[in-house]
Amino acid sequence: MNGGRIWLVIGGVLAVAIIGLGWLVGASPLFAQAASADSQRADVEANNEQLKITLAGMKKLDDQKDDLLDELDELRTNVPTVAELEDYFDWVAVASTAAAVSLTVANAGEPQLVAVADGAPASFSEGLKKSLYLIPIHLEVGGNADQMNAFLELLQTDGRLQLLNRVGIDLGTSLSGSIDGYIFVVYDPTVGPIVSPGDEEAAGDGAEGDTAAGDEAAAGTEEGAEQTPDPSSTPTPPAPTPSAAAR
Repeated sequence: MNGGRIWLVIGGVLAVAIIGLGWLVGASPLFAQAASADSQRADVEANNEQLKITLAGMKKLDDQKDDLLDELDELRTNVPTVAELEDYFDWVAVASTAAAVSLTVANAGEPQLVAVADGAPASFSEGLKKSLYLIPIHLEVGGNADQMNAFLELLQTDGRLQLLNRVGIDLGTSLSGSIDGYIFVVYDPTVGPIVSPGDEEAAGDGAEGDTAAGDEAAAGTEEGAEQTPDPSSTPTPPAPTPSAAAR
């Protein structure tokens, strides 16, 4: 009997060992695969939720596409990808006619890459640091105080984005003034050279009294001066108060 009990114990131990080996060899990997599948499914579901959010944002942008394209066109007008000096000087001539000033000089200098000093408050992307240029501009005009102020207002509130950093006014029977500043370019080499041959010609030609309305205004001012026999009795026209500012 003792021998039979021993064999029974041994058989029980072997049975447990066989079941354990079966678990390790068969069932355990299956459970591990199931756990891995559950984890992967959770990751896919989380990724799908993120994609849904991204798609919703893209759909919203698509709905706003027309408005965004209009804003982009406006930005490209204010800060073009090449100098477009011919267009700029054409616009300056139109502005001088609208303000009835006499535009006598209009020219531009060489483009200058904007250098941002370390620690400067302005924060530019790496791309913008390599593509943002300033182009110096110089204008000389004549007219009365109201006309000069109207012209300066147009320069700062319409057309190209520009920085006016110096306005000089000469007082006399009629006013004349010089305006210095900068226009901006975010240069895109794929469009072409930053300054085209036509732009170079426009920058060097300048303007010499090419606004008829301004000439008529200047002629009217001179006629009024001839009717005044005593210059000391003529009131000095108020000096305009332009402020150098970027629109």
